[in-house]
Amino acid sequence: MKKQCGFAFLNWLVVLCLLVFVLVTVAKMIPSYIEFQSIKGAVDEMAASTPRKMSELDVHQLRRRLDSLLQINRFSNVGPENFSVVKMADRGNASALQVDYEVRKNWFANIDLMLKFSHQAELKGTEP
Repeated sequence: MKKQCGFAFLNWLVVLCLLVFVLVTVAKMIPSYIEFQSIKGAVDEMAASTPRKMSELDVHQLRRRLDSLLQINRFSNVGPENFSVVKMADRGNASALQVDYEVRKNWFANIDLMLKFSHQAELKGTEP
């Protein structure tokens, strides 16, 4: 008598359910990561184009640049309130442009995925 090998129907069903679970999760998360990469590139570009002296960096000018950036790219999860200029402890007197925000995505029924994004780029004109 030969022994049967292979998956039974229930085994295939479990594998299929796990595959659907992973694919749905990845499909819900990918747009948020693509948006974060765009925001990260914009923060790096803004930090690289800061004036040579921090005193020349007017908060209103920075806010206007952020507003125009956010309107042009139409980011849905981030606004001007998510950006800040912080002192870098490990770099002496240098400052950095920082963005912190959270994204909540509906996953299944009343269960949400929460993604937290954070990035900071050194303002080139503020080196000690």
